[in-house]
Amino acid sequence: GLVILAIPGIVMAAVLRYVLPAPMRREVPAPSSRSERPARRAITLLVAASGLRAWAIFGSVAFLPTILTLRGIDLVTANLLVSGMLIAGVVGQLVGGTLSDRYGRKEYTLIGLVTAIPPFLVFLMTDGIVSLVAMIIFGFILWSTFAVTVAMAHEIAPGNVGLVSGLMLGLAVGVGGMGVAATGWIADATSLSVGLMTIPVAIALAVPLFLAVPYPWKVFSRSRSPTLG
Repeated sequence: GLVILAIPGIVMAAVLRYVLPAPMRREVPAPSSRSERPARRAITLLVAASGLRAWAIFGSVAFLPTILTLRGIDLVTANLLVSGMLIAGVVGQLVGGTLSDRYGRKEYTLIGLVTAIPPFLVFLMTDGIVSLVAMIIFGFILWSTFAVTVAMAHEIAPGNVGLVSGLMLGLAVGVGGMGVAATGWIADATSLSVGLMTIPVAIALAVPLFLAVPYPWKVFSRSRSPTLG
């Protein structure tokens, strides 16, 4: 059945080849030595924080079907519910990107991470329809910050878009995968519910790292200085 997954990939490759404009090489100004060090620090913090968020994202994808089956839901339905959470996350990325354009990327990322924690705790502590709705809301909010932080990385290092894309979409995701293994180890040693508590903990640990990223505020700076556009 996994072979079928190649079909949408091939179709989308053809669609993108038709839709996207012809590639154009643009000369990107080299970063000055004055900005090089802050950019490195910012990208390092972004990758570390994104790794913790990836831990939460892929940990939920890996273990939520299991806990749903333990609650009496059959495996097919459990996977469909998690797929619904992922679809909500796709919608969340569109909403998050739009809101971050207007209100600021750093502001939206921090608010999104903080507000993603309560729905997950509600999911763990309840059952039935309330728990499932909380799971969908959790996916919508947490995933909505993903594309926003990739855009932050591109804006911080515009001369190294390929490199920072690899760091944000490759290294950070790999680090998150290692966190999923840690969640599984804790779940084996204790219980699945205890193991899943690593997910809100990982999100909480990511918040101060995103807060420390030297990236300009938008709404907050505007409120301090009305003359700024």
